[in-house]
Amino acid sequence: MPDRASSRPSRRTFLRVAGTAGVVGAAGCLNGGNGGDGGDGGDGDGGGGDGGDGGDGGGGDGGDGGETPTIRYASISGAELNDLMAMFHKSSHIPENVFEQNGEAYEFELVDVQSTPVVVSTLGAKEADAGLLAYSSVANAIQQGTISSGPSIVAPLTYDGPRYADTYNSVSGSDVTEIADIEGGSLGVNGIGSAIDIAARVVFTRNDISLSNVNFREVSFGAMPSTLSEGRVDVGTFIQPFYEMNRDDVQTVFDTTDAFGSFLKIFLTVRNEFLDANEDAVRAWLDDFWKGIQWWIDDANSEQRLDIAEEVVGLPRPVLEELVQTEKGYYHGEDGLRINPEWLQKPVDGMAEVGFLDSEIDMGEYVDNSYLPEDANQEPDI
Repeated sequence: MPDRASSRPSRRTFLRVAGTAGVVGAAGCLNGGNGGDGGDGGDGDGGGGDGGDGGDGGGGDGGDGGETPTIRYASISGAELNDLMAMFHKSSHIPENVFEQNGEAYEFELVDVQSTPVVVSTLGAKEADAGLLAYSSVANAIQQGTISSGPSIVAPLTYDGPRYADTYNSVSGSDVTEIADIEGGSLGVNGIGSAIDIAARVVFTRNDISLSNVNFREVSFGAMPSTLSEGRVDVGTFIQPFYEMNRDDVQTVFDTTDAFGSFLKIFLTVRNEFLDANEDAVRAWLDDFWKGIQWWIDDANSEQRLDIAEEVVGLPRPVLEELVQTEKGYYHGEDGLRINPEWLQKPVDGMAEVGFLDSEIDMGEYVDNSYLPEDANQEPDI
């Protein structure tokens, strides 16, 4: 469990920050439940022209041979602490000063959406070529055939476990201190069937708690602190930065690693049709991503790293100092980008275990490490 020592900004300060667009957008980052649950944006509304055959909207699948391919990347507004690909490309420094192939081997276009269900529908409509997905959203996309050519998972974005893992918290001083105490109570989750909801259901099932004896309530991450403090739920789910900014007011009952151990939570996914037609561009894109990561973790760049996070995320610098490239933040695979399919298999099997998949999925069929640069093609020690 994360250490709770040291003082933090007050709840009043946090709630004011959480009301800003940049932070509240993070509420969609793991809302990856049932693929088509309506999310907050339906089928997506732009980014690639009129959909058509996928080749007419600025990116396309095949190009004309002589044109530089454009990679249209569906990112989630406000989730940049989870998504370094978006963090890098939204900065005013990294694309021009760190990347080496951007604008030559490939062009890059951001397609901002609000949740992973909308990422799935945007990929399915060929309005994006790649995007951020969580294990729950990609599993549902596979089961439902939403992405016609199929998805390939080509690089990690965020793991739960090696550093911060998303937590399930009661109010400090509450009698709810152990998993068993939640039976008969209520749990706030960002969405039924989301990644964080699935993990909780797995934990309850394995601790002999009937799911019918827990009231699951949908609450956005931004509203979770007030919902918990007002007693409308007994336990609330907290991603970063929400946990860090409320840690003095809550007590952790369990976290997502109690369900799956350390696992890959979100990752870069590419439509196979686009991937097959633009292999060199995708390799160049991932090579730049790796160069960006190595620049990002270099402590010689620590102040500029915080400048970029402040520019892109819009949180106060003292908060970012606690979370950016620290043990209190997320692990992104800085030691290597090679994905072991087992890091995805565990949570996807959990979905089947609690009834959110009709059949099991072999995630090894969807992980493709072959596009990684050679020096990044090693497994991190998680």
